[in-house]
Amino acid sequence: MARVRRAPAIPGKLLVATAAILALSSCGSNSPVTQNRTTEQVPGPAARAPTSKGPNIVVVMSDDQDAASLGQAMPRTKRLARTGTTFTDFVVTTPSCCPSRAAFITGEYGHNNGVLANLPGYPDLLEKENVLPAWLRRAGYRTAEFGKFMNGYENFATAMGALRGPGWDRWETLLPPYTYFDYDLSINNVRRHFGARDRDYVDDVLTRRALRFISANRSARRPFFAWLNLYAPHLVPAGAEAHAGRCRGSAIPAPGDERRFKAGAVPTPRSFGERDVSDKPFFVRAARAVDARRAARFKRSRACRLGSLVDVDRSVARIHDALRRTGQLDDTVLVFTSDNGWLEGQHRLRGKAVPYEEAVRVPLIVWAPRKVFGGESAPKWVSQATANIDLAPTLLRMASATPCRNSDRCRVMDGRSFLPLLKSRADAWPRDRAILLESREGDFGICRFEAVRTTRRVYAEYSRFVPDGGGECAPPNARELYDLDADPAELRNLLPPRPGSRAARIRAGLAARLDRLRDCHGLAGRDRPAPGHALCR
Repeated sequence: MARVRRAPAIPGKLLVATAAILALSSCGSNSPVTQNRTTEQVPGPAARAPTSKGPNIVVVMSDDQDAASLGQAMPRTKRLARTGTTFTDFVVTTPSCCPSRAAFITGEYGHNNGVLANLPGYPDLLEKENVLPAWLRRAGYRTAEFGKFMNGYENFATAMGALRGPGWDRWETLLPPYTYFDYDLSINNVRRHFGARDRDYVDDVLTRRALRFISANRSARRPFFAWLNLYAPHLVPAGAEAHAGRCRGSAIPAPGDERRFKAGAVPTPRSFGERDVSDKPFFVRAARAVDARRAARFKRSRACRLGSLVDVDRSVARIHDALRRTGQLDDTVLVFTSDNGWLEGQHRLRGKAVPYEEAVRVPLIVWAPRKVFGGESAPKWVSQATANIDLAPTLLRMASATPCRNSDRCRVMDGRSFLPLLKSRADAWPRDRAILLESREGDFGICRFEAVRTTRRVYAEYSRFVPDGGGECAPPNARELYDLDADPAELRNLLPPRPGSRAARIRAGLAARLDRLRDCHGLAGRDRPAPGHALCR
């Protein structure tokens, strides 16, 4: 079935304003929406039901948190993880805030949902009302968003007032400029200012408001979906340094947590300040070497980031405890994850939007009641390759809902439900799954890329001239290949390989997989791909 491109559904007052924005900023990719329900979509009701027997769903998402920091700064969450399932190889397909969140609420790669960069961000999202909260709401869920939503949403809606995002019943979003103190929330379209008192620390405020929502819905007939978007450990923006103290230019810990970590005691991975970058792309070779002074700055910033995660740790524990105290834990799926990782001196870089492990691999812990598994026990660990595009298909499957705005407008998701993995059905998962990594960001002077990643290897191709990078991403360093088993720190680029070598054969195989994935659409059994598009196997 051919895919059709339709303009995103927009509230009437916004049609004129958004038309101009979309004309300037919309992505040129094809629409990922089909006219008919597909054959393998998650089962669910054909119309919005007044009630649902699905579990409550709570997703707690931190901002810019790499996978390693979970074990370094979040002991409560680590202890609670013993009662849930930890995913050890979970990645985001585009390591940047808005594209990652778009992948979460659509179950699609950025080349299908339209968002591959923070700028313009949300205005590029195709089919804005055909997203996860709307699907769950149609299935009978009450929906609520707390915190930072998606970059660029304000550019889309502020001209006509701080309108709530599509699909949300409760809307308590953080308004830009995002920061830890002296910020505004849009609470169901009413702007409210929070100041500089200790109790105004943004993640504490957001957690309290999410807890209030959870408590208020404990006796409701309808299940709920709450997305709590915490701001830590995102760096503080320019202009907000008055509250930063020693953490100027980094994350701001909650009051009382500022000295939890000492810069000198912060562990540094093998990739920190990488000495020999002669085999790396231009933007890495152009980065300054990490001397003692620069290393100290990186470590101080890392200490601040870890300090800010202490409060994230408290928030996860408070949510879990509230669900237990209100008797909802056995009826709730709780997810903790992050939108992308962050480099703080690894490979000489600071930032994200690169295909390195520190940027793409993030935490994922899932607590789910036994009724979701038919009485079975979930495994403690899942090591299979999974990605953020898999979250929406999984949650929909748990909720018995469909990725459909109505009976004939459905997204064809690229991700797959990992519910079989939670049922210890590894045989139902691809043995050597390849996940596409892609970005058009160009932030931090980094070249734009497309990459393919398996549990064992990652192969990246860089393209396009990035003006602020100071040069072109051109051969011989426009490609990278790493063996993640033998070289998890990604210090030895295996390219260019000797002709006929094992590395050459591996590169050829991964390059062929990348060619199939770079414009793939959907999965086998859901729908036939659009002409000229492969399936996202």
